[in-house]
Amino acid sequence: MMQTLGSVRPLSFDGGAASPPLLISAACPEWAGVPFELHRTRPFSRDRDSGPPGGEQTLIVLLEGQTELVIGAPGREHVHRSGPGSMSFHTPEDRPLVRRAAGSGKVLAVRVTGHWRDRMLAYGCATPSFQPPMAPSETLRSLAAALCHEVAHGAGSGSLFAESLSISLLSYAFERLPMKRVPVRGSLSDAQRRRLRRYIDERLSEDLRVGELAELCGLGARQFSTVFQRAFGKSPYRYVIDCRVARAAQLLLVGGADLEEVAMRVGFSSASHFSTEFRRAFGLPPARYVRERRRVAGT
Repeated sequence: MMQTLGSVRPLSFDGGAASPPLLISAACPEWAGVPFELHRTRPFSRDRDSGPPGGEQTLIVLLEGQTELVIGAPGREHVHRSGPGSMSFHTPEDRPLVRRAAGSGKVLAVRVTGHWRDRMLAYGCATPSFQPPMAPSETLRSLAAALCHEVAHGAGSGSLFAESLSISLLSYAFERLPMKRVPVRGSLSDAQRRRLRRYIDERLSEDLRVGELAELCGLGARQFSTVFQRAFGKSPYRYVIDCRVARAAQLLLVGGADLEEVAMRVGFSSASHFSTEFRRAFGLPPARYVRERRRVAGT
C-alpha cells in the first residue's frame, strides 16, 4: 500500500492500481520543500500493509472527502473515520494491517525523508511513532493545501517559502503525534513541556486523561506523573484544573457568557465544581472576582 515516489507510489488505497497521482512535487524542479504526492483514495476490501517504503516515514493528510479505515486483525479491529484535516503517520517499525477502506477523498502523502526528519529533530521535535487517523485540524488542512497550491503553480514563491511552508506543516504535525517510547529519564525535555502545554491548551474543554498525555511524551503513565510533577511543580490533574480556571477568568472578564456556560467551555462538569476551583485559585467567587477586577480597571 505504501510505495515510493516515481514509478511506484507512497500511498495507494486502491491497492496499487494504475491511476496516476493528481499532483507530484518531483515534477516541479523549482520545489525546494518536502517531497509529496496528491492522490485520490478508493475503497478496497482486501488486506493492505500500511508501512511506508525504504525505511522512511510518511505523513498522510486528508484534504477533501470522507474515509473510513478498518485496521487490525480479526477480533481486534479498530474503525477510524476521517474528514478534511485528518492526519495519520506511518513508520517502518509499525506496520498495522489495513483490512478494508470505504469512502474516497484527496489525500496528501508526504515523504519524511532522513533529511527532513533530521531538520525536525534540530527544531526540537521528537521522533513520532505510528498514528492512525486523528481528529481533523483545519490548520493542518490549510497547510497541506498550501503545499499543493504552491507546486501546482510552479513553486513561484521561491525556495525560502517552500522550506518555511514544509517546516510549518511538519512541525505542526509532529507536535501532535505520539512520540516513540524513550528510556526512563528523570525530567521532561523542553520539547516535551512545549508539546504538553500546547496540547492541553488546545483541549481544555475535553476530558483529558493522564494516559494520553503520557503517550504524547512517549512515557508510561506512572513515570509521566512523576516527571510532570518535577517539570511543572504540580500534578497533571492540578495543572489542567489551573489552566481551566485561568481560561475561565479571561472569558468572564470579556463578558457575554453566564457562569455555567463558561464552566462547560473550559471543561468543568458542573458550575459548582468550577466555582469551588475558582475560589481556591483566586480567593473569590467568580461573580465577585469580575466585579473587583472591573472596579479596579474603572470599567
